[in-house]
Amino acid sequence: MLASRERRETCVALTSTLHRFETEVLAEERNYQGLARLNTDLVQHEAARPLTRRLILDIDSSGSPVYGAQEQSAYNGHFESVCYHSLFVFNQNGDCLGAKLRPGNVHSADGCDRFLLPTTLTGTNRAVVRFYNQRGTAEQWIKEGKGATHWTRLSCHSFRANEVRLLLGVIAYNLGNLLRRLVLPLAIQSWTLTSLQQRLFKTGGGSFAMPDTSYCIWRRAT
Repeated sequence: MLASRERRETCVALTSTLHRFETEVLAEERNYQGLARLNTDLVQHEAARPLTRRLILDIDSSGSPVYGAQEQSAYNGHFESVCYHSLFVFNQNGDCLGAKLRPGNVHSADGCDRFLLPTTLTGTNRAVVRFYNQRGTAEQWIKEGKGATHWTRLSCHSFRANEVRLLLGVIAYNLGNLLRRLVLPLAIQSWTLTSLQQRLFKTGGGSFAMPDTSYCIWRRAT
């Protein structure tokens, strides 16, 4: 349908229709909670669980600049901009287990207890420090989410609608990350999601319109 010029006007939802679906329908409490459960089920699926008895949680915050009068946006001195100050939690494989949109002027640690308390460690100080030192890659995953899924594009007026946009970006990120670590060959599992977009999907998808060499390009990409 997307490729058919004759059917495009009658079959494909207009941008305004998609916008209403995103900012009104998905913003309803029942549907928003459904999106949250979808993301949880995605990263907790048996095939996606890391084969380890120990789970490392990596928590970090990130600023999402806004350009308007979005609800609960505020100036943040650290980021030197009017923004939202989102909170993210990842596991050691880069899966985003949770994301929370927060007002721009909250402290970086605000709300972290809901993520941290079930993973509080007991044992010697040395053992706790050794375990803690295995984390520290959240900034890398956040950067990938920003670049590949544009989850900082929070231009809606209402706070809830922007929560929906952030969550949709997280779900898209997790789908890409699970594809990368569960499906792709080892040789390209270290590629960023942006590299996969540009070098695998765009090259492979665009190759169908190319003569002669297109089949070879697609075979190599897949």
